[in-house]
Amino acid sequence: MIYQNKTGKIIFFAGKSLLPGETAQFSDSVQKNPNFSFLKERGMIVEVTEMAAEPAAETDTSSETVDTTEEKKTKTSNTKK
Repeated sequence: MIYQNKTGKIIFFAGKSLLPGETAQFSDSVQKNPNFSFLKERGMIVEVTEMAAEPAAETDTSSETVDTTEEKKTKTSNTKK
């Protein structure tokens, strides 16, 4: 089965590191482990029934500023004083 980390922390289990929001597949023997059951019962990891394709993350560049050539010249001349 495939499980997803729903916490804000890294979960390390059965030799696998699960970052927040990351998914991993665990064998049946691992799923029978009491510690694994504890994580499931608390909702820290949840079974993913269907892997949906996630769209690529879009970068928001609206808050970024781009220095124009004129601004770069001004900054350079100010630092040379």
